[in-house]
Amino acid sequence: MERQIRCLVSSESPGISSALDIFEINRILGCYLRTKIDQVNVADLGGWRLLMCVGIRNIDSIGVFKRTRRYPSDMEFEVSISIPVPSVEDAEYGLSEMGFFNGMDETKFHIIAPQYAAYQGLQEYVVGSGGRAIDKAFEMGFKCGGKVIRYVA
Repeated sequence: MERQIRCLVSSESPGISSALDIFEINRILGCYLRTKIDQVNVADLGGWRLLMCVGIRNIDSIGVFKRTRRYPSDMEFEVSISIPVPSVEDAEYGLSEMGFFNGMDETKFHIIAPQYAAYQGLQEYVVGSGGRAIDKAFEMGFKCGGKVIRYVA
């Protein structure tokens, strides 16, 4: 069951990899998913796996894509999550050079407001926001092969 749901963290934001330990964030969020797996109706995946793909991006809010992607050759569904990078105006630990910035499309994403003040540093913020987004994904539910995957407990 452990590998039925897994996490992959990546960054599309220039310069952030030097400020974060992406591998550690991936490990922590993977552990978080393992603590939640008993609350999810994974039996409805019918042998398929679920990939929670967390991307760190220059956007304006946390977003959980409403639709899954399907990869038949790997028997895997992907749920895309976007975590915004804070600027120095948003948080003391934010980045000064942000580059381009994109707004989230509410028709395609479930939107969650970032809580920059709730965290002490960038690493803690990304981990906390990733956990919040994973919870939102399973609270709202998403379709995989015609079945809605969500928290059931």
